[in-house]
Formats: sequence, structure tokens, C-alpha cells
Amino acid sequence: AYTVAVGRVALQNLTTGYSNTAVGNAALNATTTGWYNVAVGIDAGKNVTTANNNVLIGTKAGLSTTGANNTFVGTWAGGNNTGSNSVMIGQDAGSGSTSTASVIIGAFAGRSATSTMMAIGYQAGDVTTGVGNTFAGHFAGRLNTSGATNTTLGENTLFNNTTGAGNTVMGRNAMLTNVTGSYNLALGANALYSATGDYNLAGGYNALYATTGNYNLALGYNTGSAITTGSANLIIGSKTGSGIATSSNNIILS
Repeated sequence: AYTVAVGRVALQNLTTGYSNTAVGNAALNATTTGWYNVAVGIDAGKNVTTANNNVLIGTKAGLSTTGANNTFVGTWAGGNNTGSNSVMIGQDAGSGSTSTASVIIGAFAGRSATSTMMAIGYQAGDVTTGVGNTFAGHFAGRLNTSGATNTTLGENTLFNNTTGAGNTVMGRNAMLTNVTGSYNLALGANALYSATGDYNLAGGYNALYATTGNYNLALGYNTGSAITTGSANLIIGSKTGSGIATSSNNIILS
């Protein structure tokens, strides 16, 4: 009842399902008992059988999804996703993911994601398995795997991160090469760019650019940018701390 099918073999196998709308060649072709699905586009939801309450718009959007209450918009968006309660918008967004209760917006974002997350931007959070991440910006968290509870805003933020967790990163290229560093706060373009340490706070362009140390605090333009292995330094002021590389436990104000 209340079913609309427009297109060759659309909803061809429906049995007890109801209130479905399929528009496009083979849209919801395999649906048997599913209900309240809307699929618009060639092969949209083609292999969906029993899933319910999905909106699938675009060629092969939600092609084989098994979850419910999803909104997938774009070619291959959520194509093979098995989760529920997610929004995925953009070409291939979340196409191979198993994420549930996630928001993935951007071409090729979150394609292999397996956990609840928010990824916004081209290839953002593409392969992440860690839970509770928010990646906003082109390539943000691109290579993140099990790193969890990270929050980023800006292009390339945490691009190379794999297992680093609990980082808050804002600014283009901030913490770009970090892999395992955790619980850092980076605010400003290139802040903590090459960081590998933990519990650092960098505020300002290039602040703590190359540090591998821990427990450093640097505020200002290029502040502490020369520090490598030094730890537990407090440095405030533009270009301050330029002579410190490996020294620790310093307080420098200017």
C-alpha cells in the first residue's frame, strides 16, 4: 500500500513492505518487507531488502545498506553502509563504512569509517575506527585510525594522525604530521605542525612547530617554534623561545 515505483524493475520484488517510493532504474529493486524508504536515482537502494526509513538520493546511493533511519545523498553515498541513524552527503561519502549515528559530509569522506563520528570535508576522517571524533576541513583526520575523541577544524588538521587521542586542533595544517601524540591543544595555522608529544598547548601561527616534547605551553606568533625535545616549557610572546631546542623547564615571557 502507498507505494510508488517509477523506473525499470524499481521495487520489483516488494512483498509485504509498504509506503516506499522508488524512482529510477532498479531503485529498491530487492526490497521485500522494508517500509518508508525513499530512493531516487539509478540503482539507489538497489540491494536493500528489509531496511526501513531510509532516504537515498543519487546513483547507487545506499546501494546495499542494511541499516535504518539513514539519509544518504550523492553518488555511492552510504553505498555499502551497515549502520543506522546517519547522514552521509557527497560522492562516496561513507560508502564502505559501518558507522552508526554519524554525520559524514564531503566527497570520499569516511569511506571506511567504523565508528560514530562527524566528518565534514573532502576525505575527512576517511579510514577512522576511533570513536567520538569530529573532523572538519578538507583532509582533516584523513589517516586517523583508532585515535578517538579528537576535534579538529581546518584543512589538513591531524592529517597523519593514527592513534593520537583527545586532541583539539584548529587552524590550517595544525598538527598535520602528528601520528600518536595525544591530549594536545593547537590553535593557529601550523601550530604543533610536527608534534609527536602529549599535553602540549600551542596558540599562534607556527607555535611549537617542531616539538616532540611534552607539557609545553607556547602562546604567540612563532613562539617556541624551534623546540624539539624540550618539555615543560612556558613561553609567551611573539617569536619567543627561538633559542630553545632541547632545553626543558624554562619560563620565558616577552
